[in-house]
Amino acid sequence: MIDYALLHGQLYLGNKRVEFPFPVAEVVETPEGLVVRLDVLGRGSFPRNVFLVQQNGELRWQIQDPFDQDPLRGMADPSRTPFIGIETDKSGNLIAYHWLDADYNVDLETGAIRFLGFSR
Repeated sequence: MIDYALLHGQLYLGNKRVEFPFPVAEVVETPEGLVVRLDVLGRGSFPRNVFLVQQNGELRWQIQDPFDQDPLRGMADPSRTPFIGIETDKSGNLIAYHWLDADYNVDLETGAIRFLGFSR
């Protein structure tokens, strides 16, 4: 179990604040560390808004850009479409939900994503 707190959009590991360019919207604890989704809606261009933070506070990865691969390639302006949710499934896999209703499995080692399907 990782000693962390999420207070008013700020992530703290122990009593050390982890710096991000936008407020933290949600945190999912995994064996690899804390997966953090930033609240970027209405705050400008930041589509890769999911990170893994290690227990020591260092960033391990930033999620892969979904517009680098099909099926989202060319669908919309990527600067306006962030990830809107993260969770682990029953098997411990990290799932990231994208603004364009695309669901992705996220590799917890690298932040690489694999398209699972559309939510609609």
